[in-house]
Amino acid sequence: MADTVICYRDGALHLERLAPPTPRAGEVRYHVLAFALNRSELLFMDDRHYVPRRDGVRLGYEACGVVDAVGPGVTGFAVGDRVSSIPFANDTYGVNGSWAVTPAEWLAPWPASLDAAEGCSAWMQYLTAYFPLFELTPVEPGEVVLVSAASSSAAIGACQLARSRGAHVIGLTRRSTKSAGLLALGYDAVIATDEIEDLARAIRDAAGGRPVRLSYDAVCGDLVARYASALAPGATIYAYGNLSGDSEVRLPLIAGVRGDLRLHAYSTPNFSHDPVQRARAVAVIAPMLASGRLRPVIDQRFAFADWRDAYVRLRSGEQVGKVVVTL
Repeated sequence: MADTVICYRDGALHLERLAPPTPRAGEVRYHVLAFALNRSELLFMDDRHYVPRRDGVRLGYEACGVVDAVGPGVTGFAVGDRVSSIPFANDTYGVNGSWAVTPAEWLAPWPASLDAAEGCSAWMQYLTAYFPLFELTPVEPGEVVLVSAASSSAAIGACQLARSRGAHVIGLTRRSTKSAGLLALGYDAVIATDEIEDLARAIRDAAGGRPVRLSYDAVCGDLVARYASALAPGATIYAYGNLSGDSEVRLPLIAGVRGDLRLHAYSTPNFSHDPVQRARAVAVIAPMLASGRLRPVIDQRFAFADWRDAYVRLRSGEQVGKVVVTL
């Protein structure tokens, strides 16, 4: 028997002891050494996720561990291998607990250069940012990438990837209390949106004449209206979250037309579910992880006994980087 985190129809979480199943064809079972929490889990708990909340669902997208069994037909992994799960939109393969079963096609090697907390924290943040920054609107050296919710793991991952391509990255955060820490993590400029009236002007000043051709926005709502006029002609706004709590994006028509702006409602699974596209992304990200060019930032590590405190930390919004539970 092993412990797993289960979400019920009322949104309540419970730790339950379940027998690890024998992996079926194409599946891999592994002992989990760490799992990372994601805001999408909070949305699921609150029944605000695009996957409707069901009763008795195991939570979790990201974990790393050591393989202890493989199902028929699995050739890429063997007992004893170190693996990390690649997140995908399927609520039948939760990984938060002391064991996990994942289809082999959604696993990647866990590099020796990363410890367990880092090993379980890589794929959501880097895969989410990869497609906008590398394939959909490839970032060029000298361009500016605008990143909202700058202290989130997804934003920090985007910052690292954008800088790997020579881009200048401006981070948006609500309060300046996080600014120094974010600058230390690699942002070229940080703007506290709650403390400034003319956000568009602040962005133009921070860009220093460089074109702002891509916005990677997890906040959306009214924030887009505040910065839209600072974007370069033909810029794309990748709206991949609604941390504002508003399910609508306010893109002013005049600013949008004058700037020939594109609004792209973006979700990673729309691209990563294509095995060819996913393989391309993994082929780029995996070597950067192994070499240390990409390194997940960990906010706080919680022992498994304190897993509820980890969710409290996640919901607080005060974290910088990933909230992780280690076993």
